[in-house]
Amino acid sequence: MKKKLITTTALSLFALAIMAQTGKYGKTPQDSIKCVEGLSLYKDFVGKDDKTALSYWRVPFSVCPLSSEKMYLDGITIYSSLASKEKDAAAQQKLLDTLFMVYDKRIENFGKEGFVRGRKGVDLFKFRPKDLEAAFAELSKSIQLQSNKSEAAVIATYMQISAELEKSGKRTKEQVVEDYGLISEIADFNVANNEKNKDFYTKAQENIDAIAAPYLSCEVLSKSLADKYEANKENLNWLKKSESLLSRKSCTEAQPYFKIAESLYKLEPSAAAAASMAKMYVGQKQYNKANDFFKQAIEQETDNNKKAEYTLYLAKVSLINGQAETAKNYALKAAGLRSGWGEPYLIIGSAYASAAGSCAQNECEKGLIYIAAVEQFAKAKAVDASVAADANKEIAKYSKYYPTNKDCFFHGIQDGSSYKIGCWINETVTVKTQ
Repeated sequence: MKKKLITTTALSLFALAIMAQTGKYGKTPQDSIKCVEGLSLYKDFVGKDDKTALSYWRVPFSVCPLSSEKMYLDGITIYSSLASKEKDAAAQQKLLDTLFMVYDKRIENFGKEGFVRGRKGVDLFKFRPKDLEAAFAELSKSIQLQSNKSEAAVIATYMQISAELEKSGKRTKEQVVEDYGLISEIADFNVANNEKNKDFYTKAQENIDAIAAPYLSCEVLSKSLADKYEANKENLNWLKKSESLLSRKSCTEAQPYFKIAESLYKLEPSAAAAASMAKMYVGQKQYNKANDFFKQAIEQETDNNKKAEYTLYLAKVSLINGQAETAKNYALKAAGLRSGWGEPYLIIGSAYASAAGSCAQNECEKGLIYIAAVEQFAKAKAVDASVAADANKEIAKYSKYYPTNKDCFFHGIQDGSSYKIGCWINETVTVKTQ
């Protein structure tokens, strides 16, 4: 205790010196002593004895509100803990009133309005789940200010409240769709660009998709966007968001998509707009035109991730057209443009499987081509866990067609040996018979 008093005294003297220069630690020397003592003392009790921590914390919060931003974070921690444990409803509400006041004071004294409003909105929903509109207002303002810097918890909570407001008749289905489009773009941006917090945004997007699923059928989206098209056909921002939303939900064959893609390309003939036109032509089964526009998109695009996406579309279109070798070549190019991506190998596996009849010289070799296809599906999930479900489905489908021992024995091909598949496949596999 004596050591603590000496430390406190030293801090008090330091506070007096600082106050003389900035006034940050109080208006008077006495205030500065109280301030620095309080700042020092309350920290020892946070998380251990929050009531005692609060008794010391209140002093600097009152006499020197500009002294420390960390003080506001600790105050939120203290009040959240006390409110969570409080059994008396009236007392709990008083604690919560103060909790949310601390958020407001932090903004008042240290700024960061968008970030702090987001945290406040999440806590409003946590502690006052019936006051949805208040929480939604905070989160809306936060997202408006933060945009792509919005935290994962903020956008996930925003989507949850939007859906609950719709169920209570305070928000329309169309508004929920718009909310989904807005925050999905934020999640996508952070999954692609925020390596540190990528996993949080990936999980947030999964939750967002699950919540929004009932509102995102192509039928609902098409009606919502078709009704707004005429008023927004020259609104570049609206067109981009609408195209992105329809693409994300695989609604590129929907009628509004055609109009949106054409308007977008007319107003801004960019790589993204060319890709939109390509998707439109895929939806219309005009694959040659789709190829032309995807190639334009690739030529104009500077971002390798986007180039990879457009190149993979070329692979998919080639596969639809029965051009398996071309599909493989485009898929390999796509994989080279984006590391850790499994989808190109799913396409290569499908290309191999589609060529089993045309490339094989006999029944044994036909089965070996299916082994090559399965190996590509296995590679897909090995490099990218997000495609594991699709890969496993394809593995189960094609592993049934492995060659029989009888077929391979007839051609002098032994189980366990290596075999080089020719044609354009050019893969060496280990013979596995059934």
